[in-house]
Amino acid sequence: MKKYQDMTTGEEWHFDEGVNVANLASVPATLSAAILPRPTDHHLWGDGKWVLNQALKNAARRAEIEAELSNIDLKSIRSIRERNAAKIQDFENSAIALRAELIGLP
Repeated sequence: MKKYQDMTTGEEWHFDEGVNVANLASVPATLSAAILPRPTDHHLWGDGKWVLNQALKNAARRAEIEAELSNIDLKSIRSIRERNAAKIQDFENSAIALRAELIGLP
């Protein structure tokens, strides 16, 4: 398998061994055998090279942080519930009684 990269778009082209790329009509003239690997998903092709897109990187990091915070919140809530199950049941019983009282009010 021979690999080429379009220096205009960054797209990789793959050809079977023995294929004469120069004879193919649908192949761009901007193909190069020198492949520049994409460093990260946060890089986009521009001006013949991979360029870091800071907005993509920031969005990905923001999503990671939000997931970590959510996980921390869930763990802490569970920890509190497990340690204070009796107290939580008291709160629940009080809430049930108050809701029942609300329903009974005119």
